[in-house]
Amino acid sequence: MSIQSQSSRTLFNAATITATTNFTFMSDKDSNLPTWLPCKADEIVVQCCTATLTASTMSVRIEGRFPASNRTAEIYGYTVTTADSIDRLINVTERLAEIRVGAKVANSASVPNVFYSSIVLSEKK
Repeated sequence: MSIQSQSSRTLFNAATITATTNFTFMSDKDSNLPTWLPCKADEIVVQCCTATLTASTMSVRIEGRFPASNRTAEIYGYTVTTADSIDRLINVTERLAEIRVGAKVANSASVPNVFYSSIVLSEKK
């Protein structure tokens, strides 16, 4: 199969994460962005990077919703204890209606905690 079209969207661009109880999602950092992104695509890849980590840990979670449900499900999650030296690419294999990426840290008083995340949606033929 070859790629017919691709679209990408930056979710977090050097965002300082300070949430400790709930995850910070893209709409929390930029009021012009929605909380959920439509993601009807043949292939979904999420790119994440913790460029600076002053807190003891940063947790990242990718969540999704199926077309017939409004319920949120965790697709993938991980926790880092030191800043990543390279971005992670996470392939999302589920057929979802919507997707979002969130991050939180263990100690909001420890800043900066810099996070990057993007999503690439590909249509194949």
